[in-house]
Amino acid sequence: MTERALLRTGSIAAIAGAVLGAIGTALHPRDDQFADTSAHLQEIADSTVWVGVHLGIVVAILLLVGGLAALSRSITEGWGAAFARLGFASALVGTAITVVLVGGTDGIAMKVVADAWASSRDPALFQAAFV
Repeated sequence: MTERALLRTGSIAAIAGAVLGAIGTALHPRDDQFADTSAHLQEIADSTVWVGVHLGIVVAILLLVGGLAALSRSITEGWGAAFARLGFASALVGTAITVVLVGGTDGIAMKVVADAWASSRDPALFQAAFV
């Protein structure tokens, strides 16, 4: 891939990631009831977009890291090159953690727990046992 094509692809990925991330954040259900576990679980259980929004945010993060990859590969000389490699390595570690937390834990696992809580015969007992 030529340098020009790499930068073009990276910039398109970064812009697409930023736009998708903004859309996902805007669509994310707002919940001010963090201290009230029952209300928080009910909010998640009632949401029809919970998993999709979180998976969209994960894709946005992956696109942004693609843009960072192109940027880091374009810096080839001096201290900037060393910092670009370090920054990209840090972004990879951060992305791996974020994918697990946002996509897996918050996006999918919390929806499964909230749906199980909402459909249980005794939500207070379920909450006491599992949450």
